[in-house]
Amino acid sequence: MYNHFIALLRYIKLCHRWLECNPEISYRKDLRAQLHLASLLSKELELAKLFQPKVLIKTTNTRSCECPTNKVNLSKCTQNIVNLESDRFKAKDSPPQFRQSPAFAEYLLDCLPYYLFVVERETQQISFCNQLMARGLGFDEPQQVQGKTIIECFLPENANKLFGDNLVVLELNQSLRQQKAISLADGHHYFDTEIIPLKKPDGEVHSLLYALSDVPDLVATKKALSKRTAQLEAANKELESFSYSVSHDLQTPLRVINGFSDVLWERHCDKFDHQEKHYLQRIKANTKRMSELIDTLLQLSQITRSQMQLTTVDLSAIATEIAAELQSTQPDRQVEFKITPGLIANGDRSLLRIVMNNLLDNAWKYTSKRMSALIEFDVITSSKQPPTYLIRDNGAGFDPTYADKLFIPFQRFHSEAEFPGTGIGLATVQRIIYRHGGCVWAEGNPEQGAVFYFSL
Repeated sequence: MYNHFIALLRYIKLCHRWLECNPEISYRKDLRAQLHLASLLSKELELAKLFQPKVLIKTTNTRSCECPTNKVNLSKCTQNIVNLESDRFKAKDSPPQFRQSPAFAEYLLDCLPYYLFVVERETQQISFCNQLMARGLGFDEPQQVQGKTIIECFLPENANKLFGDNLVVLELNQSLRQQKAISLADGHHYFDTEIIPLKKPDGEVHSLLYALSDVPDLVATKKALSKRTAQLEAANKELESFSYSVSHDLQTPLRVINGFSDVLWERHCDKFDHQEKHYLQRIKANTKRMSELIDTLLQLSQITRSQMQLTTVDLSAIATEIAAELQSTQPDRQVEFKITPGLIANGDRSLLRIVMNNLLDNAWKYTSKRMSALIEFDVITSSKQPPTYLIRDNGAGFDPTYADKLFIPFQRFHSEAEFPGTGIGLATVQRIIYRHGGCVWAEGNPEQGAVFYFSL
């Protein structure tokens, strides 16, 4: 529809340009003007077909007149093209041929939900406007606006803004799009504005087309967003305060408990029976685990708030480094790594390393009960979608029914004794991927391994 609209404007421009060159002629009264408009309309016949391809009847009487002396039956030539009496086109009352007329173009422009007007470069006068723009300026008909200057139709501050925009468009020789508040006779508006230079065949700009789209809810939306942003900033500050409390206020009693447990173990271990030693060992183990959980929660909150430094990242190289580190921790394990070389992504290197470390560490952990483990890092490419990276293993897998709970903090499908962990790793992965504008998901089956996919 937009392309058709631009074509219509070009047609109006042709008519307007011809009338500019012949100011003494009125197209509503002069026979030469009628013939010239008939000629122009015959050239725009394909445009009319775009709007009414089924009912349009191509007239054989319409032809181009190269000079006023041609012998043409004027009544037949203009009868089905130009309605000289009607200022507005009524679709239900007019014949199909009338859809080829200027009135039909005018009618279409009036139907569009845009405030449209054309300003002449030299005189700064409005040479055309549609019905919506005329009413916005406080006039009943567009003809009442034509010939008036910008300063006569707009408030001084708005007129000055329009003058400034005109200079920018003329200097750049290209369209300008922006959003601005403008007060009209019918009230205050917030417009999405596009100013389009209309040019002569030699490229010289002779007038400017304004296309204004009213977005009345945008101001309210911006205020709501500003309010929401302020609320989020306050929430982030509260989160930072909470993180500080967690790292200091909660860690302190844990250190005290763990310290006194060490003292009891060192000084009185020989006096404890087997059960008492077991209790003390459980106290020490659980304080250590609680401390680790607090540390991972702090890391999760810091990942959400840290500043991202986007760069080109070699994921294959990172995966190779992490694989070597994992193998050094348990050199006796038989684990084969298949890492596709040259997998490059754009993102924060430190954050993406955390992603790779968590996913590969998971694969290493859940293949620990396999005599011969396999861990793969690969990519799926598509011409229509961004690359999808994957890490596949032949480990313990999981029940696909609960796949949506994998990335929830502290959600674990295996016991601590079977596969140790905090339950934070995959939640961390998800937050990092979301910060990169991507998504992450998983597929798997019990004892058949798992595949974790992510895109950036």
